[in-house]
Formats: sequence, structure tokens, C-alpha cells
Amino acid sequence: DEYLAYHYAAAANWAQAACYSIAAADGARQKLANHAAIKLYRQAAHAVGRDSASVDPATRVALFSRKGDTHMALSQKEEAKASFAQMLEAAKSAGDAVAECRALCALSTINQWQNRFSEAQSNAQAALSLAKKNKALEAIVTAHLNYAHLFIVDGRPLEAYPHVEAVETLAVGNDLRRERSRGMQLAGYLAIFRGDYASAHRCACQVHDLAQEDRDFLAMGGASFSLGLALGEQAKYTQARVALRAGLQAEEQSGELHY
Repeated sequence: DEYLAYHYAAAANWAQAACYSIAAADGARQKLANHAAIKLYRQAAHAVGRDSASVDPATRVALFSRKGDTHMALSQKEEAKASFAQMLEAAKSAGDAVAECRALCALSTINQWQNRFSEAQSNAQAALSLAKKNKALEAIVTAHLNYAHLFIVDGRPLEAYPHVEAVETLAVGNDLRRERSRGMQLAGYLAIFRGDYASAHRCACQVHDLAQEDRDFLAMGGASFSLGLALGEQAKYTQARVALRAGLQAEEQSGELHY
């Protein structure tokens, strides 16, 4: 794919160059080679920039979504923000409300990382309203996850509970495995805040098992850190160190710099 992308770019066939660059980048991501993937997604974005009219909006949505996700995995916040802003515009052009909602949630998450909580809440509210308006189940669950995370990060755990409960109800009833795992991770954080370390331990183990099956190393790392925190609060320091080291190892396997 990378070889074909090079030749299509040399022939100024930008639409094909973009498609083959995306395919090559996707392959790199599957192998957890995130830095190589970013190079190829940038190559695809360059091809789109040379002739955006020849690249359909759905392809642009996919490109900027995956490019943004990979930047986030590598903690490249500003580049991730730019990618998701481009995804948002492409989603609007494509009339894809679900993708638009996902882009808004991603922008809200980045706002949270940057301590811009007013912007984060504005994007979170826009995402949830759009998802409900379009009755898009997966988008609704994603928006609730984002809102719960926002309230936890902003130090308002009581306001996070209704969103975590909504995720659990909707995800379990509709077999949304990845979303349920993320919801359990947030439930674990809330359990730690209220001092219920047994529940936090149980949530972290469940999230870790699901993430391991899905080869989701970022989720595995997050679960290990939650487990380490819960064990540490119970003065089980040796076990906590083991869990935290496992988390660091999982993050290194994903190409993560820090989370």
C-alpha cells in the first residue's frame, strides 16, 4: 500500500495516493507502530490537501478520525485537536451526524487535557444534543462517556454518576463492548473517590480482561493504573507496584509517551 501510495502521488493522482496512504497507515496501527502510522496519515492528509475535491467526504472523515486517534495515543494534543477539527468539518460535509458527534467528543477530551473546561463542556453538550436528536445509540453512549470523564476530571464526581449509569444501561443492553469497558473504567474511578476500593479493584480487573482480549493497550494501561491506585489506598504496596509497572509496559507497547 505504501509503495502504491508513493507512485500515485508521483503521478499526481491524489485521491488514490490518499486511499493507499490511509490503508498503509491503518496497517501500521494494527501492529501498534503509531509513529509510522502518523507519518503515513500525514502523507494522506497532504494528498487530500492537494486535491480535496477528488476525495469523498467519507474518506476524509475516516482519515482525520484515525489520524486524530493516533495523535491522541501519542499525546500529541495540538495535532490531535487540528485533526478532529478537520474531521468535524468533513463530517458536516458528509452529513454524518454520528461522526460529527464523535469529533465533538474528541475535541472535548482534548479541551479537558488542556484544562479548558468551558470549551470542553460546550463541545460535550453539543455532542450529546446532536446524538439524541439523531437517535444514534452509539453516539449517545460516546457522548455520555465524554460527559462523565469531563465531570471526573473537573472534580465534580457526583455529576458524573448519571452519565456512567446511562452508559452501563445502554452498553449492556446493546452489546457495545468497548463503550461498556470505558464506562467500567470510569465507574472504577468513582469507586476510588468514595473509598470503595473493592469495587474499584473489581472494575479494573474487568476492564483489563476486556482490553486484553481486544489488544487495547491504552485501556490495559489505564486499568492497571486504576488497580495500582486502589491497591495502594489499601496499603498493598507490593501488589500496587506490580500493577503500575504492568500499566507502564502496556503504554510502552502502544507507543504512548504518557497518559
